[in-house]
Amino acid sequence: FFGRLTKLWAVISTKFRWTEEGYDDIFRLCVALTNFHVSFHPLCDDEDAAHYNLYKNRNYIIGERIVNKRKATQKNYRERRRIRQEIGQTFNSSDSSLSSESM
Repeated sequence: FFGRLTKLWAVISTKFRWTEEGYDDIFRLCVALTNFHVSFHPLCDDEDAAHYNLYKNRNYIIGERIVNKRKATQKNYRERRRIRQEIGQTFNSSDSSLSSESM
């Protein structure tokens, strides 16, 4: 049933970007319309299961992209932080040598 629901109504299969208050009403309407659709076009296990699997795979790919993007961001942050720390240590060591020379 969920495969048919996501196949018929894009608002169910994608990220909902409107207000949360309206989502319940829209979801109920989509479920009612899907029930009406199923009464005329009975569920076929193969077709609906295939669409549901496509939906799950798409969500998995989106999740993998998010994880990979996060890992790349963290890697860049760590690398830049390491460089900043090296520069800071170099700067601090040159400051201490300058201050000891001026005494």
